[in-house]
Amino acid sequence: MAYELEEAKKLVVAAGKKLVESGLIARTWGNVSARISDTQFVITPSGRAYETLTPEEVVVVNIEDCSYEGEIKPSSEKEVCTLQRTATIPPWIL
Repeated sequence: MAYELEEAKKLVVAAGKKLVESGLIARTWGNVSARISDTQFVITPSGRAYETLTPEEVVVVNIEDCSYEGEIKPSSEKEVCTLQRTATIPPWIL
């Protein structure tokens, strides 16, 4: 499922805050991402606290090459997110 850009950024921020509140992550650990198209997703930035994160800090990443827009670095786990979005399930697993 793909989201509109601004909606995706808001959902990522809300999910990050909820994960911290529930004790599932702490400080700047982990990442949250959401797909916005067949070629891009948004992801939490590297080294930013979830408690104070704003939608403007969420980073747009290109799936094909992990490049990103702007000065804010995306989570260092962006490559893992890219693999998840491009992986195909082998037919013998289905």
